[in-house]
Amino acid sequence: MHNYSIINSKMRITVISTIAIISAYVALVLNLYLEVLSTNIPMTMYLLPLSPFILFGILYYFFDIFLWKLKPINKLLEIPDISGAWKGEGQTTYNNSKPTKFNVELNIKQTFSRIIIDGKFYQSYSESINASVDCSNPLRRKLVYSYTNKPQATTTKTMQNHIGTVELCLNEKSTKLEGNYFTNRKPLTSGTLKLLKK
Repeated sequence: MHNYSIINSKMRITVISTIAIISAYVALVLNLYLEVLSTNIPMTMYLLPLSPFILFGILYYFFDIFLWKLKPINKLLEIPDISGAWKGEGQTTYNNSKPTKFNVELNIKQTFSRIIIDGKFYQSYSESINASVDCSNPLRRKLVYSYTNKPQATTTKTMQNHIGTVELCLNEKSTKLEGNYFTNRKPLTSGTLKLLKK
């Protein structure tokens, strides 16, 4: 998985700052409690003070993996959860030929800070190398990513390793992705993608 950016959003800074403040406060309270406890129960004096940095790491880990996906929190963040399996159809032009349709499967794993987009096609597979989510228009949120594509060993000679860029728009219910892609294949190719969440 790799990092992804969130365009026109300061939410990550806000989240990190909030978790840092909570960590410092909780660590302070717990350490004061341990100090009081050690006067009544001698054995507790050997307990090490709780570091706010360790607490921050624990809280951020759970937020990054799990908490950000909870509906009440996710609604405040306004960052779409696009993880899961997507299936649909693409249409491409190769060498200015007649548009050709093909099946597409995308498997997306996403946390609050990281993402990977794995594509499966008839004769090849792809893997994202960077990505961004644009939430500036809540009615037309976008997923933009670059990828590397590798053909299967049994494919024809016309297939070749290449890189490309995809721009997909996400509907309001986060159930449909639709957009365009462009590649650096020779000759250059482009096309459209339409996918529904399984």
